[in-house]
Amino acid sequence: MGGPMFRKVAGDLFLSPWPNEGARTFSRREAEQPTLTAHLSRLQRRAEKRWLLLAAEMAGLVSGNRPSSPAGWACLPRVATRTFGADAASVHAARSFTLATLRRWDRTERGQDIVIVVSELVTNALRHALPGAGDTRPRRPIQLGLLQLGPCVLCAVADPSRAVPAPRVPGSLGETGRGLHIICALSDQWGCTAPGDTGKAVWATFYRRSPAPALPGHTGAVPETSKDDEPDSAPILQSLRALHERLDALEHRMVPRERPGRAEPRHPAPDDRAGFVPAWKRPTEGEARWQAAIAVAAAVALQFPLPGRLVLLRPVWLMPALQGLLLLGLVMANPRRINRESRAIRLLSLALAAVLSLANAWSVARLVSGLVQGTEGNTAGPLLATGGVIWLTNVIVFALWYWEFDRGGPAARAHATRVYPDFMFVQMTSPHLAPTHWEPMFGDYLYLSFTNATAFSPTDVMPLSRWAKMAMTVQASISIVTVALVVARAVNILR
Repeated sequence: MGGPMFRKVAGDLFLSPWPNEGARTFSRREAEQPTLTAHLSRLQRRAEKRWLLLAAEMAGLVSGNRPSSPAGWACLPRVATRTFGADAASVHAARSFTLATLRRWDRTERGQDIVIVVSELVTNALRHALPGAGDTRPRRPIQLGLLQLGPCVLCAVADPSRAVPAPRVPGSLGETGRGLHIICALSDQWGCTAPGDTGKAVWATFYRRSPAPALPGHTGAVPETSKDDEPDSAPILQSLRALHERLDALEHRMVPRERPGRAEPRHPAPDDRAGFVPAWKRPTEGEARWQAAIAVAAAVALQFPLPGRLVLLRPVWLMPALQGLLLLGLVMANPRRINRESRAIRLLSLALAAVLSLANAWSVARLVSGLVQGTEGNTAGPLLATGGVIWLTNVIVFALWYWEFDRGGPAARAHATRVYPDFMFVQMTSPHLAPTHWEPMFGDYLYLSFTNATAFSPTDVMPLSRWAKMAMTVQASISIVTVALVVARAVNILR
């Protein structure tokens, strides 16, 4: 992370040999706290955040220095990142992600300016920074990062190009060349990190409209009042914002689309609107808790009819009681919409799924072992009932795992923090067949698990990631062994 960096101060772009020593500013007292030290170490070790921390360090938000007074800077930085594809819809997705993040952080004072600058940065990256057809070097994708520390919000876009952006004078009738001028007019400070083998990052900072405190190592490039407060520039900037919104809509209208064949007339679809982004790709309010809660409660209740010799812990009610307590804690912590990103809630939810999986795996192993050795299944009726209970519990358990890990889990899907899905539903490939607000919920994953357990293979939902393929393989294997042995033994008894 060392080396020179470019920085814009008072309208000039120049080299600045700043050391890269840390990921945020600490006081002497804070540096002695193990929690903050561990937080700093985690940020530095995460490769996907290093480029953003480098841009933040260059902007003066974070450095290796320790201020004499931590007033106003005693909080941990908040970070949000997202990766985009090489298509025009990424611009709208970047705007939506930025606006949702600023609302979640309660930093909407300059939200309109930040959204416009993010749109310009992503547009520039899409138009000028993508590798050519003959370029085979490994390069980073286009990434958007937001970092909030104290009164300042930093936005940065990392692209794979080594070219340093430089403002130029556009012609009076020219259609391009104004992006950096808009960024300069709306932001308090902007710059570019030193280009490397993986590209560069262009960043901009925005302070609250009140006077900003002095930063360690800062040169005073941030004015005490926003440029919006100047009477001559206010109408111009307002016109720029309105024009930018119209240009953004026109840009999405110009995205090339496949032409339907003569035998397949095209019908109006929700995604025909300019700038349409499906709900599963953008931040939403999150899905309701009740679907998953009912399914887990059913899985807990299904363990009571099992014979005592097939349960993991005795008495029979002990394991269901533990699972019920975990479920109750989850519902109390997040009772309605699953849109709260909390490490404690996430661990509690995974622990519940793990306990259910362990209990059911033990029952499957004991049942299969008993059938093979001839100690289980003396009568057909109880054997079929026991096998059905274990098989149905297995369906619910794997539905939970699919739901918990697809794109990082329900809370991560609500914030659209991950771009690439692990499961491809029909509504994703054909958005015109679904409502505009459709996004996968627990019921969809329960259907996925049920069809995989009955067909022993994917049906209409395709696994994309390796873990999803392996998980479906394991589920299909358990299902086919359980069904084959139970049904074979029952038929043998009936004969």
